[in-house]
Amino acid sequence: MRAKPVGEWHFLALWIKQEELVAMNEEIEAIIRKPDASEWLKNALEQALCRDIVDAANDAEILNNLLAQRLKDHLCSEIEAKIDAAGHSLRTAARFTGISHAQIVAIRKRKIKHLSTKSLINVAKQYQAALDLPPV
Repeated sequence: MRAKPVGEWHFLALWIKQEELVAMNEEIEAIIRKPDASEWLKNALEQALCRDIVDAANDAEILNNLLAQRLKDHLCSEIEAKIDAAGHSLRTAARFTGISHAQIVAIRKRKIKHLSTKSLINVAKQYQAALDLPPV
């Protein structure tokens, strides 16, 4: 039976992992130095570098989920307000946006887990573009 490789191989594996971490830290530092990056993001990254990596990643995931849901709720409200302001039925709104009536109903009821943020942004843009068209 062969023994597990140790010594040089173990050192090499640790060195490679350390190099990956250094490269990631350099990428974070580059964002912090960017003049067009927001102060909020720069501060969050600076603080994350001083924290336990796992704790920082877990907190970032929670923050991402909360902010994504907040954005989805905002986009739904915006789409809903445009539909109401235009006096359109949900079927008409669906026709203007190119998505299904069921999806428009889901937006209205806030049952949107299946819709990505990108999809909602596209719906909002398509509906706004449709409203900006001259009446037929």
